[in-house]
Amino acid sequence: MDKEYAVVQGPLSTTRVDFWRMVWEHNAQAIVMLTKCEENGQAKCDHYWPANTEPMYYGYLKVQVISQTTSDDWIVSRLMLSKGRQGRTITHFHYTAWHEMEVPRNTQSIIAFVRLVRNSLESRGGPLVVHCSTGCGRSGTFVALDRLLQHIGKHDWCDVFGTVCDMRTHRCHMIWNQVSIAFQKQKIHMHT
Repeated sequence: MDKEYAVVQGPLSTTRVDFWRMVWEHNAQAIVMLTKCEENGQAKCDHYWPANTEPMYYGYLKVQVISQTTSDDWIVSRLMLSKGRQGRTITHFHYTAWHEMEVPRNTQSIIAFVRLVRNSLESRGGPLVVHCSTGCGRSGTFVALDRLLQHIGKHDWCDVFGTVCDMRTHRCHMIWNQVSIAFQKQKIHMHT
């Protein structure tokens, strides 16, 4: 898990320059966003990427939207991240159907989203950047699902609790509560 994921809290207006620098320096190829910028009237995350094709600058880095596709539960944006003459494409996956302190209502949707992200990744590059608002609950659940689905693809068993315990050795409070852990177990069981 050390190098495969960079699990962070949602960038704020005061940290978005640092966020993009981390994406650049770690050669991340994709970002998974599991929160809306605002939920229940409360700010959860800054809108840290351009809203249209006009580029935005974050310190020495330029970010520009190349393309965007929308489905019922997520938005996938292709972004160009540039530093001077160097540039690379970053895919921004935004899952919009999962509210804070809840489990997703549509198991098939979140499983399809996790698989979409995993199938888009190339073997090269740095970690998959994953964030919700805090970098623990929804982010941890996403990472656990991704790890467990990869494991099931190679084996006929999985260890949900062992996976969560291992994740917590890398980041405290990963997957906040037993409801999320039970949800993991149910989803994995349904899709094996």
